[in-house]
Amino acid sequence: MSDVMEMRAVPGAVWAQGVDVRAEFIRKTYITLFGAILAFMVIEVAIFAGGAAESIASTLVTLPGGWLTVLGGFMVVGWFASRAAHTAKSRGGQYATLGAFVAADSRWVHCSAC
Repeated sequence: MSDVMEMRAVPGAVWAQGVDVRAEFIRKTYITLFGAILAFMVIEVAIFAGGAAESIASTLVTLPGGWLTVLGGFMVVGWFASRAAHTAKSRGGQYATLGAFVAADSRWVHCSAC
């Protein structure tokens, strides 16, 4: 380990652990990412199959500012989700934030069909 890494060592930090711990962390991270993508796809299929996609898209397009409002919505939802995940005290709170982010983003996506 270099002097810089030793100076910045944070007790329990994954990057400071052994290869096995880092590999397990990466595996869990990608499993969580896969779950979030799968949940997003399920929500999208449900919205399209239920017929709500067209009304959501037409509502988003008619907002003042059009696409700028949609892009701003993505930014605001992402910022709130990131902030909530970083301040969550428990792992369950972080997963709840991820779930809310996936659900909120799936609602904004429908404007791309316009």
